[in-house]
Amino acid sequence: MIIPKKQLGFTLPIAILIVIVLIAAGGAGYYFYKSPKGLTKEAEKIEQQLDECFTEMRTKPTKETQEKCQSAQAKFKDFTKDLKDPQICEQFEQQFGTRNSCLSSVAKNLKDPSICEKISPKGPKFPGPQSDCYTGVAVALKDYSICRKIISPASPELTSSCYTEVAVALGDPSGCEKISEAMSVYEISFEERIVWVEDACYRKLALNLGDFSLCEKIKTEGPVTGKQGCYQELIGKIKIKDPSICKGVQDYAIKTQCYNSVIEEAENVDICEEIEPDFRDECYWRFVSIRGIRDESLCQKIQDPIINDRCRLDLRHNSIPTLGYYDASFCQGLQTQKIKDECYKRLACDLLRGQVFCQEIKDSITKDECYKTYAWMTADVSACGKIKEQFMKDNCYFILAAGRSSSPLESQQERQELCQYIQDKNLKQQCEGLFEEP
Repeated sequence: MIIPKKQLGFTLPIAILIVIVLIAAGGAGYYFYKSPKGLTKEAEKIEQQLDECFTEMRTKPTKETQEKCQSAQAKFKDFTKDLKDPQICEQFEQQFGTRNSCLSSVAKNLKDPSICEKISPKGPKFPGPQSDCYTGVAVALKDYSICRKIISPASPELTSSCYTEVAVALGDPSGCEKISEAMSVYEISFEERIVWVEDACYRKLALNLGDFSLCEKIKTEGPVTGKQGCYQELIGKIKIKDPSICKGVQDYAIKTQCYNSVIEEAENVDICEEIEPDFRDECYWRFVSIRGIRDESLCQKIQDPIINDRCRLDLRHNSIPTLGYYDASFCQGLQTQKIKDECYKRLACDLLRGQVFCQEIKDSITKDECYKTYAWMTADVSACGKIKEQFMKDNCYFILAAGRSSSPLESQQERQELCQYIQDKNLKQQCEGLFEEP
């Protein structure tokens, strides 16, 4: 067919335009295949930032460089958080582990374990990166079977960790029971290792669910990683209202902490009757001292003489607004010397009734502390002179000289003169340095 010249001039531009459009479309197709929504350019930028910061960390590991790396890693984490295209991960270099981390994120987001096969190096000699990927997918799918894909004879804990994370995601204690079966493929010869990872699973699940019964499933009794450690961490995390929970605790300090939590949450003092006898006295005392119940009958229920005295002293001390100040005769009427001494110290220091009450204290350390505290409260230099232990006496003079007392001496000369009473050479030099001209 022969095209007339007239039509040829019109058709040629159209043909050229079609070619340009096709080329443009092909280029755009390539661009969007290679970089959907422009993400490839961002990936390249992040990779460049990571390369620069890690290079700098090897040559000049400064705080500024460390912050730069942290910022680049945060950008990478944010970039891959919702990513669903594994091809974009190919933009990242393997040397930083970013390619594997990117693939793990994509696999988790797509809930597709087959993507984990792209991770390299892989296999029994390099189980870590791939196990992280499978664990992420297993958690996303809440499927224990994915954990079986992790093969790691050298580090079988990677398998148990996957089961633990899925158990936590499901809130399923039976997941911890599956661990021993899963690890049997590794032919582990010693049972302790399996027990340890099972215990770790129950502990994590107990803390996540706030369930003390799961602590009971832990077989080891250790105060850190064992059953008692589980109780302690859980007691510090949640509020406890049921005192029966505390009965399963063997460690005395942790049990005390448990019952203290119960007392703080209890609506009334009747809870003390449900507490074990060895801890019941402290329950009544804490209701008087901490909860502020002014009921002398609670102190009368206390059998231990020291706790009984402490209850009576706290009750009387807290009742000053209504009953007025107590005196030395009240202190003398207490049963135990330890609490008598504490009573006299409160008279002298808390109530500022005079340092004369310090001399009634029998215990030498408590007496010295009484004089020192009284001096700090009142700036009474004479109280420092009555302290027997030399270093505490020196420290008392130094505090007053430095003007650190509750009511500091106004005269600088008076404060400076106190340095001469300090026997310790270093503390005396430090005291004199307070008054040197700059």
